[in-house]
Amino acid sequence: MAAGKYQESYSSRFPNCKYQVFLSFRGEDTRKNFTDHLYTALVQAGIHTFRDDNEIRRGENIDFELQKAIQQSKISIIVFSKDYASSRWCLDELVMIMERKRNADCIVLPIFYDVDPSQVGRQTGSFSAAFVEHEKSFNKEMERVNGWRIALKEVADLAGMVLGDGCEAPFVQSIVENISKNLDQKMFHVPPHFIGRDPLVQDINSWLQDVSCCNPFLDPYKNKKIKRKKENTSK
Repeated sequence: MAAGKYQESYSSRFPNCKYQVFLSFRGEDTRKNFTDHLYTALVQAGIHTFRDDNEIRRGENIDFELQKAIQQSKISIIVFSKDYASSRWCLDELVMIMERKRNADCIVLPIFYDVDPSQVGRQTGSFSAAFVEHEKSFNKEMERVNGWRIALKEVADLAGMVLGDGCEAPFVQSIVENISKNLDQKMFHVPPHFIGRDPLVQDINSWLQDVSCCNPFLDPYKNKKIKRKKENTSK
C-alpha cells in the first residue's frame, strides 16, 4: 500500500477519511515534548496522523486546511495542557471537532496532559483565566466564546485519558494501544521516509494494493487449494 493510501475495505467504510488520527494541541505547551513523542509513536505504529506543522504547506489557508483535515479524520486526539484554552485557534479547532462528532461516525479522545478534566469542563484554574481574557478580546463575539465553553464542557464529559502523576512513556504507549483498538487492525500506513527506503517501500505497497483484490496467491487458503490442484494434475 503506497504511503497515504488505504485498503479498499477501510476506504469504502469511511469514504471521507483521509487520515486515521487528527492531533489537536497547544503548540507552545507540548509541540516539542509530549505531543512530538505521541505523534512519533503513532506514526511508528503505522497510524496515519495529521499534525498541522507536518501536513499544512506554507501559503495554504490554515483555517480551511485544518477544517478539511478534521472532516477527513476517523479519530481526533485532543491534548489538553494548561494553556490550551488561551489559544483561540485551539478552541476553534475544538469546536470543529465536536461538531463533526455530533454529525458523523468519528471518535474523540481527550488527553488530559497537565490539567484535570474538571478544569476543562468547568473552565477553572488556567482555563478560567484564559476566558477572562477572551471575554475582553471577543466582547462583540460572545456567541463564539459561549461556543468554546460548550465544546469544552462536552469534551470533558467524554471518556478520556489522564496522565496525572504517571510517567509519559507508558502513557504514550497506552494511548497508541487505545487508538489501535479503535481502528481496523488490517489497516496500516507506511510513513513517508520509512528508514530511508521510500522507493522500495512504495513499490512493494503499490504492488500489494494493485493485486490484493484479484490475486488469489495473496490469500493463504486459496493458495493452498491452488497448490493441491496442481499436485493432483501432475499425478
